[in-house]
Amino acid sequence: MDLGEFLFVLVYATTAIIYILFIILIIYVVAKAKLYDKAGDKGWAALIPFYSYFRFSKLAVGNYIPAIVYTSLWAVCLMMNITVRFMEDYPNAADILEIISDIGDVVLIGVTGFVSYYFGKAYGKSKLWNILMIFFNGIMIIIMGFNKNTQYVGPKGVPQAADLNNV
Repeated sequence: MDLGEFLFVLVYATTAIIYILFIILIIYVVAKAKLYDKAGDKGWAALIPFYSYFRFSKLAVGNYIPAIVYTSLWAVCLMMNITVRFMEDYPNAADILEIISDIGDVVLIGVTGFVSYYFGKAYGKSKLWNILMIFFNGIMIIIMGFNKNTQYVGPKGVPQAADLNNV
């Protein structure tokens, strides 16, 4: 196989992988929309990235605090990473910003894991399932979304009292 044939195969293989990932993304968004519907929330919220995370957080823990922390920290880390690229004249300051950004990334992973754990719990899933939600969030959401037996219990898995004002 010469270089031209190799590049031809590489381009088509890459294109196939991109199409497959796009199909998986569509399946994920549909499953997440179904989970929002099961909770009595707006299913279309799964289509809007940051708003979806706010709804995800609200369903999982009952408030928006993790979503606010996540979004704010994500923006700060992004700005630090961009700033580091322009600080060639100040290598020590750039290194410090890089370390702070890396710590922020670890906190982002922790917040995402926390919310994912409680999202599974909000649907009455077992502790093992919730731990798997931390590491395999996308796969677990697809399974939950298309499972007819999955029912929303309430934030953190605690059933909510009936709202007597809406009776």
